[in-house]
Amino acid sequence: MIELNVEKEEGIINLKVLGKLEEEDFTGKIGPAADGIIDDQGKIMGLVLDVTEFKGWGGLTALLEHFRFVRHHHIYVRKVALLGDKSWQSTLPRIAQLFVNAQVEYFRSGRDEDARIWIME
Repeated sequence: MIELNVEKEEGIINLKVLGKLEEEDFTGKIGPAADGIIDDQGKIMGLVLDVTEFKGWGGLTALLEHFRFVRHHHIYVRKVALLGDKSWQSTLPRIAQLFVNAQVEYFRSGRDEDARIWIME
């Protein structure tokens, strides 16, 4: 499940993952939000992705939908700020760079404003 906040004028999508990601998180929330910004502005300035409460995926269909979302949308995203509090999460930018065109940076949980400033640079 996710909490989603879209800053349409700025082209920023704020996501907080709460537990496991489900297929409908992508098809019913993240996908439509991303498509709306892309339709209006041609690109997404940034994603602020809080993974402090991330517990994986709800099943194979959720994981596959995540891959589909990334495959179709990554070329439109300029920057991704990952917020986390576990040491393994700090390695996510290096892994993500293998799959996306966006710049990816890790920020410790609670540094939301630093992440937002970095996206707007």
